[in-house]
Amino acid sequence: MSAAPPAPKRRRTRIRLIAAVVLAAAAIFDWSRAPGEQLSVAVYERAVVSPYRWLVRPFMSAFVRCRYQPTCSQYSLDAVRAHGFPKGFWLTAKRLFRCMPWVPLGTHDPVPAR
Repeated sequence: MSAAPPAPKRRRTRIRLIAAVVLAAAAIFDWSRAPGEQLSVAVYERAVVSPYRWLVRPFMSAFVRCRYQPTCSQYSLDAVRAHGFPKGFWLTAKRLFRCMPWVPLGTHDPVPAR
């Protein structure tokens, strides 16, 4: 007698768990490389920043002005290119949370050095 096949719900759960483990392993491997060699940096640039610049920013420019120099999208690209995806993304998130109405327009805030 063979064991009954797992129920569909258990099978889906197992497949999702395996996929999550594979993606986590791929991310850890990618992030262990130098920032210039990380695939996640290129994907982030093409899948997040470029579409934002082409699709979202033109509509927001009428009522939202970036308070910092460089702009937040450029800062984000510079940060992930210099520090790699995990740290660059963290620096970007911190920058976005620092953006408040009382910050003077044109405030110079470059990416920190390595």
